[in-house]
Amino acid sequence: MNLLMFKVRMPFCFLVLILQVILLNACGRVDDSSARVRARSTFSRLPAENSSQPMQRIDFSELESVLDEAEMRASVEGRAVLQAGRRMISQKELVIGSCWDYIDAIYRRAGYPSKRQKTLYETNEAGPYSGLSEIQPGDWLYFINHSYGDVEHSAIFVEWIDRAAGEALMLSYAGGDRQEPARYKSYELSSVYTIIRGE
Repeated sequence: MNLLMFKVRMPFCFLVLILQVILLNACGRVDDSSARVRARSTFSRLPAENSSQPMQRIDFSELESVLDEAEMRASVEGRAVLQAGRRMISQKELVIGSCWDYIDAIYRRAGYPSKRQKTLYETNEAGPYSGLSEIQPGDWLYFINHSYGDVEHSAIFVEWIDRAAGEALMLSYAGGDRQEPARYKSYELSSVYTIIRGE
């Protein structure tokens, strides 16, 4: 019975995927606001990092769509960074160390070692902090993680979930030498003190 259901559902899923591709191509590029709405609905189910609530399963097809749109909007350098990070996550690659080590590995894989990185904004943990308008997909951000004890953290900006509230989808590695790959998480970015970009 399960095998029969699988055989019936697979062609239907494939047909739905083809229709989505056709509709997206017919409509042209999806505007920024619809991408943010989809990101908000996709990631609003994620608990805060210090929450004891377990991570809920997110709709993988929605995540892929948000990532595709972020890559389309990114600069050439930002797109290379986002794609390198996406590959590392999909292949469950481990870079044991701090959050910095994992993000640095992504930048190097994208072709942007330290000599090909440009610092656009830099202060310290106490601020003053960057404006949200300066942030672009693929940027390496250092910020205060208000959802986890106000510790310093660095991660890669992907897309706004709610720009007005400063909530963003980030590619992040928890650090602390954890034996796990990076992941996509929601963070509040009111306290960004460094912005780095490939050049």
